[in-house]
Amino acid sequence: MKKKKIKQYLEKRMTDIEKYAAIILSVGDEEAIHQLRVGVKKLRAFLRLAGQEPSIKKKLQVHSKLKKIYKYAGRVRDLQIYDHNIVPFFNKAERYPRKVLPQIAGAKYSLFKAIRNFHFQKSITHLKKKAPDRISKETLGKFIHKKNKTIDRLVTTKIQDAELHSLKKHLKDVTYSLKSFHATVQNYLPIAGKADTHELDKLSDMLGEYLDYAVGLTLLNTALSGKLSKHDKAILERIKKSWTNKKARARRRALVMLRVNKIPF
Repeated sequence: MKKKKIKQYLEKRMTDIEKYAAIILSVGDEEAIHQLRVGVKKLRAFLRLAGQEPSIKKKLQVHSKLKKIYKYAGRVRDLQIYDHNIVPFFNKAERYPRKVLPQIAGAKYSLFKAIRNFHFQKSITHLKKKAPDRISKETLGKFIHKKNKTIDRLVTTKIQDAELHSLKKHLKDVTYSLKSFHATVQNYLPIAGKADTHELDKLSDMLGEYLDYAVGLTLLNTALSGKLSKHDKAILERIKKSWTNKKARARRRALVMLRVNKIPF
C-alpha cells in the first residue's frame, strides 16, 4: 500500500468518525454511537499495522481526545444496552429503570462535550502528514503473524474476562487490517484455529455476547450495592441470576469454539 492510498484510508476513517459524531450531537442516535466506536477501532487497528512498517519515523497514535470520545461513547452504549435489557423485567410504573436514565444523560453530556472539543480536520491533517511512505505486504504478514502468536498465547492461559476482551481486540485488529489492505485473507489463515473469515467473525460475535453480559453484570452489581426498595432489589437479583447463567453459556460456547475445553469454565 503506497502513501497515497494510506492517506486516503486515514481520511476516510476520520471522515466517517466525524460524520457519526455529528449525528450523535444532533439526535443522539444509538447506532451512530456504535458506528463511531467501530470507526475508531478500525483506525486504531490500521495505525498499529502502520507502526510495524520499518520505514516509519514515528509511530502514529489515536489522538488522546479521540480516545476520550471512544471511552465516553462506550460508557453511553453500555448504559443504553443495560437499560434496554432490564426494562422488560419491570412494569412501567416501577422506579428503578427511571434511575438509569439520568446516568445515560450524564454519560451523554461527557460524550457531547468531548466531541465538541475535538478538531477533526486538524487530526485528519496531522495523520496524513505523518503517514508512512508505504505499508508492505511483508509488514502485513509480520503483523498478522505477531497477532496470531498473541492469540495462541492467550488461549493457553486460564482465560478470564480480561483475556477474552484482549482476545477479541486482537481478532478485530487482524480482520480490520486485512480488509483495509484488501489482502487475500485465505493467505493468512488459519487464525485462532479458524480456516475462514466466517468462523473468525462468529468467534468475535460470541466473545462480544459474553463481554456484554460481563459489563451488564458489573452495572447490575453496582446497582445492587446502592439504595433500593426490596421490590426493585428482588427483581435485580432475578436478573443477575439470569445473566450469570447466560454469561456462563456464552463463555462455554466461545471456549468450545476456541477448542480449549480443558480450561476450567
